[in-house]
Amino acid sequence: MEVRPCPTDGAELPERDATQLLVTATLSNGERMDVTRLATFELGAKIGQISPHGLIDPLANGRTSLVVKLGGKSVKVPVEVANYDPRQKV
Repeated sequence: MEVRPCPTDGAELPERDATQLLVTATLSNGERMDVTRLATFELGAKIGQISPHGLIDPLANGRTSLVVKLGGKSVKVPVEVANYDPRQKV
């Protein structure tokens, strides 16, 4: 199982933007499949909110771990929110 932010082309995400995660699994035949909507997500600290579909909204600066679970397997990935200012106008 692999977890990456979208877009995955290396584009920088503007500050205050939510980030969609992409969870992919490699099937027994070698084919890769988007399983984002089948996975469950748990943030270790309250630096953001994560939807059931993998959309993270920042709430505070900080670092934590995100645990992504699917089919009895789990992956732990680092998450960092930086330069967050709740007073910044959108």
